[in-house]
Amino acid sequence: MILFYLLKVTACTILFFGFYVLILQKLTFFKINRFYLLVTLLLSFVIPALQFEIKHEVVTVDTDPVANLPEVKMAEKPLQLIQPLAVEYQPETKPEIDWLSLVPFAYGAITLVLLLICIWRLFGLIKYTGNYTETDDGLKLINKTAGFTNCSFFNYVFIDGDKLGDADLAVLLKHELVHARQYHSIDKIILMVFKSVLWFNPIVYLYDKALEQVHEYEADEFTSAAYGSEAYASLLLKLAIAKSDMPLIHNFVKSPIKARIKMLFSSKSPDKKKMPIS
Repeated sequence: MILFYLLKVTACTILFFGFYVLILQKLTFFKINRFYLLVTLLLSFVIPALQFEIKHEVVTVDTDPVANLPEVKMAEKPLQLIQPLAVEYQPETKPEIDWLSLVPFAYGAITLVLLLICIWRLFGLIKYTGNYTETDDGLKLINKTAGFTNCSFFNYVFIDGDKLGDADLAVLLKHELVHARQYHSIDKIILMVFKSVLWFNPIVYLYDKALEQVHEYEADEFTSAAYGSEAYASLLLKLAIAKSDMPLIHNFVKSPIKARIKMLFSSKSPDKKKMPIS
């Protein structure tokens, strides 16, 4: 039954994400963390679908069937095989609705609606990608002063040119270049599909938040190495008031600023800690 399968998927996500929180979350191996989150989410669907068959041999003992038969004695009086039955009138009852059988249909309907919303949001984002200016690094800049700004989707970068100076714009583009080259937007689309299928599972939303945080850590690490951690942290604070409700994009300051700045100044995890997880 599909509901039982989805419950097993949920159990797998709880175990996998629990390991991530306890062991991997505080480490600075961002590529490994990203790989772990994506693969374990996929494995959560694969493992419950596997069927393991256990075979064992049954030893049979030959016995004499005639010797084990009980002695049958004939009754002295004939048995009355037909007994009179008293039939009681049963009033006609109307069939009740099996609400449990409707649960899979309700689940499928909600999932379908959420998937359609994802497609609608994707096309709503694509409509802004018509006019752009391409940089030498292959980024396509789109000047946008309202809605989602200072963010990216694949190699499309939506910027508010009126509020960014040349120096700040250079830092932001370096950051968004990491998102584009690491194909982080594909992860966002994958998570949107998983959230549509497992909409009842709160762990999948924690997966989404954790993966987005790993994306930002990875981009922050690369950008701060080029411009310096202090200068980069100052720009994060400067743009921290930006908001966006578009789930498919990578907003420059969408993830928690405190955690990102703390990670910027954290010492790198030693390579020997990769041994248990690589």
